[in-house]
This record gives sequence, structure tokens and C-alpha cells, in this order.
Amino acid sequence: MEGFNGSLAEYMLKGTEKLHAKERKAQYTAELEHKVSFLQTEATTLLAQLRHLQRDLMGLHNQNSELRFRLQAMEQQLQLLTVLVLYLNSLKPSHIWFSVGLVLYIWADDECDTDHQNRDKRPLVKNDKPHVEDYLNTTSNIPSQAI
Repeated sequence: MEGFNGSLAEYMLKGTEKLHAKERKAQYTAELEHKVSFLQTEATTLLAQLRHLQRDLMGLHNQNSELRFRLQAMEQQLQLLTVLVLYLNSLKPSHIWFSVGLVLYIWADDECDTDHQNRDKRPLVKNDKPHVEDYLNTTSNIPSQAI
């Protein structure tokens, strides 16, 4: 009890207060350590979710690009079909069957033709059907409204 000028009761009271303060400090430290542990676990979980969402986002971005490309191709097909419909609407009924047959033949020929570069170089046989380039290059076959 060196340096203490009070009564024994005061001395014991201060000792008890110090003991309670140490206990409260230890409890507070334990709570903080528990919170830190919980927050570290939460951060790890959120980081895993973030990585998963980033992968999903990349997949959606790739899918969006693919769909935009397909949409662009469909828009081009629509434009070609619109021109074809305008052209077919301008023809007489007897010419329509010839034109539809020619388009189907050319489409089938292009699907089966594996040597696209030499297609224009081959000789035109008497029984050979004309190609779309041969038909479209003669503007007399196409009415002026369809051009």
C-alpha cells in the first residue's frame, strides 16, 4: 500500500474497479476479435460472389455481342428479302415463277459450290443455268422500280 493515502476500503474498491476494467477490456477485445473474424469471413464470401458475378457479366457481354452480330445479319437478310419482294411484286405472274425458280436454283448452287473463286471462270454450257451475277448484270430483266 505504498503511496496510498486513503483507507483500506478505498484501496480495495479501487482494486476491484481495476479488475472490472480489465475484465471489460478483455470482453471488449474478444468482441472486436469476433467482429473482425466475422467481417473477414463476410469479405471472403463477398469477394467470391463478386468474382462469380464478374464471370457472369463477361458471359452476358459475350452473349450480347453474339446476339448483336446475329441481329445485324438478320437485318441484312431482311433488306435483301425486301428488295426481292419489291422486285417480285413488280413482275408479271409468269415471270415470278421463273424468278423464284432462278433464286432457288442459285441458292442451291451456291450452297453446293465449294470452289467459289473458279465459279465465274467456268464455261457456260448450253444447258447450264445462269448465275445470279449473270442475271442481275442484265438490267433489262429488272424493272426500273426494283433497281
